[in-house]
Amino acid sequence: MKRKIVFVLSKIDLLIFLFSFFVIMNRYFIQDEYSFSLYFTDFMSIGLLYFILRQCKLWELVFLMLFIILGGIIQAVYGIIQLFDWTASLNSNFDISGSYFNPGPYSGLLSIVYSLSLGIYLYRGKIIMITNFPVEKNRLSIFFRFLTILGIILTIITILVTESRAAYLAVIASTCMLLFFKNNLNKTLVSLSKFKKLVILLSILIFSGIGLYKLYNYKKASADGRILIWKVSSEIVKENFFFGVGIDRFTSHYMNEQGKYFRENHNPKESLVADNNYYAFNEPLQLFVENGLFGFLLVFITCWFVLKIQVKLENKPLKIVCLGILFATFVFGLFSYPLQILPIKMIVIFGVVVMVNLEKNKTNYTLNIFNKNKRIKWYTLTSLFIVFFLVLFKVFVYTKDVNLGFRKWKIAMQCYNHGHYNDSLKEFETAYQILKYEGNFLGSYGKTLIMAGRYNDAIEILLQSKNYLNTSIIEINLGDAFRFNKDYKKAEEAYINSANMIPSRFYPHYLLVLTYQESGQTNLAKQKAKEILEKEVKVESTAIREIIILMRQILK
Repeated sequence: MKRKIVFVLSKIDLLIFLFSFFVIMNRYFIQDEYSFSLYFTDFMSIGLLYFILRQCKLWELVFLMLFIILGGIIQAVYGIIQLFDWTASLNSNFDISGSYFNPGPYSGLLSIVYSLSLGIYLYRGKIIMITNFPVEKNRLSIFFRFLTILGIILTIITILVTESRAAYLAVIASTCMLLFFKNNLNKTLVSLSKFKKLVILLSILIFSGIGLYKLYNYKKASADGRILIWKVSSEIVKENFFFGVGIDRFTSHYMNEQGKYFRENHNPKESLVADNNYYAFNEPLQLFVENGLFGFLLVFITCWFVLKIQVKLENKPLKIVCLGILFATFVFGLFSYPLQILPIKMIVIFGVVVMVNLEKNKTNYTLNIFNKNKRIKWYTLTSLFIVFFLVLFKVFVYTKDVNLGFRKWKIAMQCYNHGHYNDSLKEFETAYQILKYEGNFLGSYGKTLIMAGRYNDAIEILLQSKNYLNTSIIEINLGDAFRFNKDYKKAEEAYINSANMIPSRFYPHYLLVLTYQESGQTNLAKQKAKEILEKEVKVESTAIREIIILMRQILK
């Protein structure tokens, strides 16, 4: 008797595999450098999750949807508890952040959970009918209704408190989309005259324009900061158009490009909103920066096929619910970085899986495990088992090593904070073999070497760090190492790089004055002191006041 394995493939499966293959090839073979990247690990894990979820039954996927809503409710309650000071926020600068360090991704997650809750609430009856839950339908309907209403109310309340404009837009956009399909407004629009369609279109554009203008002025400095980031990121795209800079390499290039931008364009208004930055705050743009035209087109084609998926009429409600998830993520992602957050990526890939599983036109492939040549089949299966075991073992060893590296890094920073620099360096040296491509780690290691007086070693490590992550802080530390090593020319270069990255900062200019004084360049020191006194102050602080006093003393 022949034994067979039947598996089903969709165009989406092939496109996702092709994009994953491109990302790997681009990272390891096309780009000159690749950095240590937990994001890349997430990316590969998400790919595995996709193919695992593809094996789930429909009722199991809907059951997981309810768990996502429950998780969102828990996050919302956690945020509300923080708001009432019953527990501390994870970021002292914000009253509410959930289990995240920043309310930005927190509000993004809640906006997606809101969309999912509203979608299931609107279509709960039809969803219960098509999923064949092994539970009595009346009880199930009550449970669906209670959970989704609770999810809608709590997420909306929490999102309002976070004051995230991107989340507001995601909620409004996904609500309009879900209500549009629920009320079959597409059929109504088709029956309208061209004049009425034009009036509706103009009304939407006018109200959208007014709303966006109000949101822009609500936090104008923040909005201007995003516009600056988009301008600088577009310059990276121009320089790396076809293949990008590689997955998770945005931070390796961005601050260098921002420094170059301000070196060539003196704009006081933009200078005031510049800061160290790690995201493009626009997911399509970040995708283009990291993966170039080829990666961007692959994702665009994949999204197009996802949107064009054909499902049976009874399954259409589930497709609309999943489209709500993807639409909320897309709108939020135009102004933030949801796909840099693992839970959001998992929800997005989950939405795609549900739609692919509902697709009508998929191709069935049959694999005969045993045929006439049984020996060849046994060799094939044995080889696959050995490869699977070796990959699993490699993943286990890698995970163990990474865990050890981060633990050593944590201990090193604890020693550093207590002033035990030599003990700290012992831990850094152990972790270095594991995290030598991690920019943040190298930056911390380099700073510790400076504090321990090992300036040559610090220079070597900080120059390595610039290959994987560069910020104004790393340039300042590099300048300090050069200055303490009496290499004033290179110290000046590093401080100028830092000053160009964030022109509003006073500290790198102050360090330039010290460099000129120590190197005997008195005239340059006085000239720079005068520039500092003429600088516009972005935020008043004790440090800035002290710098200004010192500059006045130099000019006496």
